[in-house]
Amino acid sequence: MKKLNIGLPVSIFAALIYFGAIINPLIPIALIAYAILAEDRAALKATITQAMVVLGISWGITSIYTVINELVSLLNNFVADGYLHMPYALNSLLVLLPDVVLLIFGVLALLGAHAVLGGAGNQPAGFAAPGFNAPAQPVQPAQPVHPVQPIQPVHPVQPVQPVHPAPQDPAHKTEGAPKQ
Repeated sequence: MKKLNIGLPVSIFAALIYFGAIINPLIPIALIAYAILAEDRAALKATITQAMVVLGISWGITSIYTVINELVSLLNNFVADGYLHMPYALNSLLVLLPDVVLLIFGVLALLGAHAVLGGAGNQPAGFAAPGFNAPAQPVQPAQPVHPVQPIQPVHPVQPVQPVHPAPQDPAHKTEGAPKQ
């Protein structure tokens, strides 16, 4: 199990980032800044990357919800005289969704699967497919099942001959033609 310079396991550090984001957005920012500045970046690269992506998505959902809610409130003040509002179920879902995402990733971090997005090999055996991080094996070229034989025509191709000779124009006289 990888540990930080202060002796804290990386999985606990990742859980602190996710659970801290539920409480206050400054907690994960401070923890990620510590990891970038004071720790070995190679050991924490997948954890920091995943945390930044998950936090960005979570905070993006919250920001979009806030903008939509403020626009609805603005329209309500100018146009609808208090009758325009966001549906309660959608409102509750958009408020709850970022916290649920952070909670799920925090629990996964406690279980040791904190780099499932990064794929850096921090997962226990049950969380990754066998051979997922194995080096690629060379691929042999495909061999045909049956030898390829040239395609032979079923019937030989013969030029088409006209059945009747083309009629000649009477105004056009050729030499050697009988005179009338």
